[in-house]
Amino acid sequence: MPIGHRLAGQRVVRAEDLTDESLILLNKDVRHPINIALQAVRHRQVIDTELSTIACALVSEGTGVAIVDPFSAAEFVGRGLVLRPLEPTFTVGTAIVHSADRTLSLIAQEFLTAFLDHTRQFLARADYLRL
Repeated sequence: MPIGHRLAGQRVVRAEDLTDESLILLNKDVRHPINIALQAVRHRQVIDTELSTIACALVSEGTGVAIVDPFSAAEFVGRGLVLRPLEPTFTVGTAIVHSADRTLSLIAQEFLTAFLDHTRQFLARADYLRL
């Protein structure tokens, strides 16, 4: 949400808190958990975009409130955005795709280990949620 938004002082945001907000959403699939959680929420408008970075840029300009993954949003902390967790939470998936016929190279194994370590530390630290 933009700095100074009415929900910025809350530690957690729930779907019902988003009533009458302009929403910036990433997923048009009505079966997606976020869209299901927002079904009963009355809102002013919905802006659809394919990219989290565009959603965050729109929020930083005061266009609305977005629901994006913490990895994308953290890049905008200090640039017009305030981040708060949404309840209920949703799982963000990532896939490492490689050949089933070959084992990962040493450098790919090192990258995978470093990536997973960084992700765990980032989520545990949660300094992007500063109040």
